[in-house]
Amino acid sequence: MTKISTANVAEAIATFEANIDDRLSYEKSNSDNILSITKNFNTKVRKRANAATLTFFLKQKIDLNFMNKHNIQTKRMNVYACEKVCKLVDHINIDEYSRAIFKAARKLQENDSYLTREDAKHVCCTNHDTVKGERAALLADCRIQKLKSASTVSTQHSSSLHAMQTAHMLTVSRDDANNEIFVLDADNAHVKKLIAAIDKQDAA
Repeated sequence: MTKISTANVAEAIATFEANIDDRLSYEKSNSDNILSITKNFNTKVRKRANAATLTFFLKQKIDLNFMNKHNIQTKRMNVYACEKVCKLVDHINIDEYSRAIFKAARKLQENDSYLTREDAKHVCCTNHDTVKGERAALLADCRIQKLKSASTVSTQHSSSLHAMQTAHMLTVSRDDANNEIFVLDADNAHVKKLIAAIDKQDAA
């Protein structure tokens, strides 16, 4: 394993902050809501530009320019997904949506199946019930026990999946019917830490 030095981390912090500046320059030219976007990036993402977060990024080989990457749903990664990538460093206090989806991915793989978008939406609340039968029963203890709006579920499940893919914890693939599936990388060191942390919390 490559040793990560203090100089490596300092350089990464500077690069990360410069990339945030690039994103805000892009938003200034392309958004009518630049004041809100700037506030969100500064309070949710820039404030996490510290040694702990950037050491995590370097260990996980996360692209430090992830906030400027394009995806299918939006022109660039939304601020909520960017924040979630940063919060993944703290395996004890990740957001509740990412925690639920992570647990669901693990539970399904332990039972010879894989996470779908519908599964991810299903565990984000108690009122999105497109998953039925044995599969729903399997995911019952992964669900957030709250009612959520359709827009919240849509935003939160997508941003959590995007964040965990960015951190190389999940990969996206297709099953034999060409349905999108998400595969948890059980060999990933951070995935193992998160599994241990969640098991400890759930046993308490």
